[in-house]
Amino acid sequence: MRKRKEVKVINRWKADGFNGEIPIGGDEEEMLGTAMNMANNLGDLADVASKSMSVVRPLSWFALYGGSGYVIGNTAMAYFGDEVVGADVDARRLAYRVGYLAGSATIGLWANGFPSSIGEYARAGGVGLGSMALAARRSVAQPAMGRTSPMRTNLLRVGLASYGVAGVTLLIDKVRGKL
Repeated sequence: MRKRKEVKVINRWKADGFNGEIPIGGDEEEMLGTAMNMANNLGDLADVASKSMSVVRPLSWFALYGGSGYVIGNTAMAYFGDEVVGADVDARRLAYRVGYLAGSATIGLWANGFPSSIGEYARAGGVGLGSMALAARRSVAQPAMGRTSPMRTNLLRVGLASYGVAGVTLLIDKVRGKL
């Protein structure tokens, strides 16, 4: 944390009719003190924001690729699967899903940017496709006892393989020393 000097101000300027500018001028030293205090507070806020990015980046990345993949897979099976879920034909619920996709894309791309290498594209695609396949698998009806559904088995294989590709590309980048 930065060290700063305390500025003692006897009469502070009050922002009753604040129009976005701090009037600094002439003999009004208390206004200068208030402006310096505001500048120090903004500097502290910038420090907190830069320190929190180590948490925000991975969470927003997974919300974008993993969460959005899950929402897309679940939505696709709800609307196009064997059993259309009654609550999922509601426009409000679809709006929530579209809102999540738009919000996570906005925040994820703001915090992390677009993928910049083949490894990052493979990692993002692997997590997205894996989440999509596992969400779709949850919506496929499970057959009677002792039987397996080829659709559920194939979706599980796709999900595991996709997460495996994402893990291998992360391992390759770690070995190369990129991260």
